[in-house]
Order: sequence, then C-alpha cells, then structure tokens
Amino acid sequence: MNNEFVISSKMQKKINMSIRAGLQRDLYPDLIVYFIRQRYSQDDEFSLNRQKDRKPLEWQEFDAYCERAKTYAKEILGIN
Repeated sequence: MNNEFVISSKMQKKINMSIRAGLQRDLYPDLIVYFIRQRYSQDDEFSLNRQKDRKPLEWQEFDAYCERAKTYAKEILGIN
C-alpha cells in the first residue's frame, strides 16, 4: 500500500479490468497522469518545466514525484 497516491473506486475498476484483459501497458500512461494530477495541475507542470533552470529544487521535487508515480503504476499493474 502507498500513502502518497490515492486510487478512486472508479480507477480501481479500470485497473482490475485492464489486468483481467491483459491490457496493463495500455493503462500505464493514463495511470501515471492520474497520479501526477493528484498533486500537480497541467498548468503547474507546464510552469515547472518552463522554469526548471530558475527553480531547480522545485523541478527536482516534481520530477521525483513523477518517478515515484511511474514506479507505483508499474507495481500496481504488475509490469516491468
């Protein structure tokens, strides 16, 4: 269990359906975005990427969060 990311019942159903259908890799990108949007809006993401040279610590925090989202998505979906 991961306390950093929340999975709604609707998303859990999508996850379960994709696993049963063997389509985990198809859901993987959507699940990553789902997790990232829990903390960062699309505008936040654009801003952080635009200002990464001026605000390197904020960008590094954002990037680390995205990497954790990717790792957790893979774990949930059972993919490498």
